[in-house]
Amino acid sequence: MIDLLHADCYRLIHGRKFWVGCVVLILCSVGLLAGVITFISGYDGSVDADITAVLTRTLPSHSAMLTYSSMFRGGLVSGVVSLVVALAVSEDRDSGLAKNISSSGVGRGRYAVEKLLLATLLSLWYALLSIVTLEITFAALRFDYASAEPVIGWLGFVVVLILGVAVYATIAAMAALVTGSGVFSSVVAVGAGFQLVGGALTGLAGMVPQIGWLQRLVAWLPISNMNMLTDARSMMAETLPEAARSFLTDTADLGMPVWAHATVCFVGWLALCWAVTLLVVCRRDPC
Repeated sequence: MIDLLHADCYRLIHGRKFWVGCVVLILCSVGLLAGVITFISGYDGSVDADITAVLTRTLPSHSAMLTYSSMFRGGLVSGVVSLVVALAVSEDRDSGLAKNISSSGVGRGRYAVEKLLLATLLSLWYALLSIVTLEITFAALRFDYASAEPVIGWLGFVVVLILGVAVYATIAAMAALVTGSGVFSSVVAVGAGFQLVGGALTGLAGMVPQIGWLQRLVAWLPISNMNMLTDARSMMAETLPEAARSFLTDTADLGMPVWAHATVCFVGWLALCWAVTLLVVCRRDPC
């Protein structure tokens, strides 16, 4: 399995899609953020909390900066990772490599596990790349932070964010492995990773708050839990953050800390995707 993972990493590093994904995220982190801040700096209309943060170049904390940029909550990181994963996993079938690997004696389950691990590894890489780029960008723009936060709190926040990104990447890998279609898995990667499907469901839940079961369902979607993550400090609260109350009007009290709710959600989705993938792939030829 390590040999397969090493071979996939080698092909990615020496290919184009991996680096295109890196460049896209760096440009989104630096270019879009700098452009928006430059635009808002000349803004003379009504001022809200977000615009005030830009005008004063002050944010509550480093963890709040990660969500303020919308790179994670907005779906840019998860979307890019999901698309790269979908293309990387599906190309084995398109090139005939999956058939050669299967004929060499590699089990179906082992093949599927390696691809799911690859999705997790890519999630880790792209998430860390985005975090480092954002830190450098905000530092270059001379942003200050109102308060220092414990390193352990910041690390915990980052771990939960990476788990959320890994969910979307794993969904894309599952679609590629189960269907064997590069086109379908790419569509799933765009729809899920860029939060188009989740956004539609949360929008529907916001329009019909009287439907209790829909509210409870949406509360356990990855997009909802990504929106619950505002910073490391609020992650310890048991009440729903303001950012998620527009579509979760019936679940203000989570009954557990935000970090626990998000972790259970993300781990649950990961377990479901792994189980479905292994169940389907082990019962048929993945080639």
